[in-house]
Amino acid sequence: MNTVVDLPTGGLSDTQRQIVELAREFAREHIEPHAAEWDRTKAFPRDVIDALGKLGFLGMTVSEAYDGMGLDTVTYLLALEEIAAADASVAVSISIQNAIPVTMLSRHGTEAQKQQWLKPLARGELLAGFALSEPDAGSDPAGMRAQAVRDGDGWVLNGMKAWATNGGTADLMMVMVRTDTAAARRGTKGISTFIVPTRTPGYRPGQPEDKMGLRASNTSTVALDDLRLPADALLGDEGMGLVYALEGLNAGRLGIATQAVAIARRALE
Repeated sequence: MNTVVDLPTGGLSDTQRQIVELAREFAREHIEPHAAEWDRTKAFPRDVIDALGKLGFLGMTVSEAYDGMGLDTVTYLLALEEIAAADASVAVSISIQNAIPVTMLSRHGTEAQKQQWLKPLARGELLAGFALSEPDAGSDPAGMRAQAVRDGDGWVLNGMKAWATNGGTADLMMVMVRTDTAAARRGTKGISTFIVPTRTPGYRPGQPEDKMGLRASNTSTVALDDLRLPADALLGDEGMGLVYALEGLNAGRLGIATQAVAIARRALE
């Protein structure tokens, strides 16, 4: 017999409890019954992600001024735990969006970029992903080879990214490439971040990786093949892309820890 562990809600406000209960009810009704099949077939449940977006869960950490929920960190993580307890794969997509792309846009985007991209991300109209690693460099950005070169008023990106979260399912990707090839000799310097709509010609995701776990979370290679972007696709300052990426990853670690707690909790249940 399964024993369901009740969520401790002591010390939470009424609003916090309502948000956590909404996440729990949705997860139990729409995620948990299908999680095993999604994992077996590597099926990415975009319809479920979209439904969570309509409820505000893709913009939990975005301020209300940009159409987000404006939640504090504790409330965001408690809601994420409920989703991860039902399926950690779904929680990966929710966590990535709330932690990395929206953090980068909130802190370093121009007002125009926030209006164009941050608001629809917060409303759940767009799903974002993140591409830093490369096949020949692993998670070491010092070995990055993908690059962007200026072409008139815009940029042209070429190279290969690996293990990109939501690489084959996102509408928008935050992509790190070199903009200063001479800086390659200095390791992590000269890396910039670009906002890449995935319908842009030259964006080519590979097949989903056949992972040992989190199989319903889309992870893939991404080829950048003469991908042309306007000048305003550059996020923040040129050469600061790795700094922005690490800021987002620091926020993402809270989500990873919460997912681990949720997996352990669900195993106990």
